[in-house]
Amino acid sequence: MIHSLFAFATFLSMALAIWERPVNVNACESLQIIGKGPTASFYKTPLNDQSFKTDPDFNSTGYQKFGFLKTITGINDINFSSGSPPGDVTEGDIYGYRITQSNFSMDITGYFFPPQTGKYRFTMEVADGAFF
Repeated sequence: MIHSLFAFATFLSMALAIWERPVNVNACESLQIIGKGPTASFYKTPLNDQSFKTDPDFNSTGYQKFGFLKTITGINDINFSSGSPPGDVTEGDIYGYRITQSNFSMDITGYFFPPQTGKYRFTMEVADGAFF
């Protein structure tokens, strides 16, 4: 019985080793630059929603729960400002996309390729939360 179990375990280990595919863990080697500028994906958020305070997963995936709206690519300047009064639905443009600036979630992704090695500082000013 022990010999059969050992033989099966050996066979299984060999089979898994053969089927295993090598994985490239160096993300930079697989990087393909397809355009310039970051990408922003917009998501619905109800007015006065408090999920950013109550949902521990809000900054990683929770912001997506109310639905996807649109993706904008090739953003040249990620800075934007809105003057939405608290509690009022206010519309405006963000990166050329017309949206209710008073209640939305946005995910900005991209790569920063520094022109030289050194220290860089990134800052954000936000109304209801952000994750960098």
